[in-house]
Amino acid sequence: MAKDFDLLAQLAAFARRHDIPLTDPDIAERFAADIAPRLRAAIKDRNLVYGMRAERLFEAMVVSLGKFRLFKSEDNGVVHGAESFRAPDFRVVMENGEQWLIEVKNVHRADPFDQVDEQGAAYLASLRRYSDAVGVPLLIAHFWSRWGMWTLVEVDRFVTKDGGLKVEMAKAFPYSRLGDLGDVSINLPGPLQFTVSFEPAQTDGSEQQPRPTAVMYREGELLTDVRDQNLAMILLQFGEWPLTGPIEEDVGDGGRLVHFKAEPEEPSGQGFDGIGFASRIFARFYREDTSAGDQVTQLNGESRPEWFSPLAQWDFQTSKLGLRILRMQARVDDLVPEAEHGLEGE
Repeated sequence: MAKDFDLLAQLAAFARRHDIPLTDPDIAERFAADIAPRLRAAIKDRNLVYGMRAERLFEAMVVSLGKFRLFKSEDNGVVHGAESFRAPDFRVVMENGEQWLIEVKNVHRADPFDQVDEQGAAYLASLRRYSDAVGVPLLIAHFWSRWGMWTLVEVDRFVTKDGGLKVEMAKAFPYSRLGDLGDVSINLPGPLQFTVSFEPAQTDGSEQQPRPTAVMYREGELLTDVRDQNLAMILLQFGEWPLTGPIEEDVGDGGRLVHFKAEPEEPSGQGFDGIGFASRIFARFYREDTSAGDQVTQLNGESRPEWFSPLAQWDFQTSKLGLRILRMQARVDDLVPEAEHGLEGE
């Protein structure tokens, strides 16, 4: 059984703040009475709730993409220093040994085409001082929640003239480093179809009724490999192709088929179409796992490392999915802040 170090640390802080000895027989009740109204207020703070869920989503997504050596929370505990330091949310050690510090932000503006994050100079300076002190580059991960998409960019690219930060979604995508953590664009020929077959009910009085059977097709071809079947179901449920169904089909004698189909709205004509980035597919799953309607019901969802890690060793020759995996590369031009790029508009 795991020990409650974090809970005891919070109790210790409460005891010191109110000058109560830990041996006080009523300390647990007094602590609960103190924390209850603060918890109720925190639960009602939508910015806090959505921001914390974005952090947990990013963590679960990176674990699910699986391309790292070490990934940990960085902002636990108190930071002591001669200056004002702010620890970013996470530290990642890449497979090649390179390290990043990552701060996570949830962005949700009313206008879907005006998605931008702006942070003040003092806030950014405190993060950069921490980054400089430990000698690890600082990146910022944005969850553009209206689009369900992520970017991960070097902070220094988007520093404003006054030392703040301004990141526009459209400008962030070309420089996103999420591909370094395993994000890929998944493409295949459509459609995907999931069919459940219901056999006629027994009429001989037998209590043992036939169970429904389910099969998955890709472009009309039956998928028999378990890995193909599993990935196809993930893509059908959480990919970007519109899903139709259930559509029922009577096959006579009391039997019936129920079909679900996902296919691209406008096929490209290239023989395959994009069904989504792995990061966006996972974000769709995570939202469904932690929400009920427009209400956040959980902060901590499940990671799914078994979903995307197999793509790195995918058997393209024998698979019937016809996958095309595009590995995303960020622009690698000289790191020049956006504030200096924008001179032509002045």
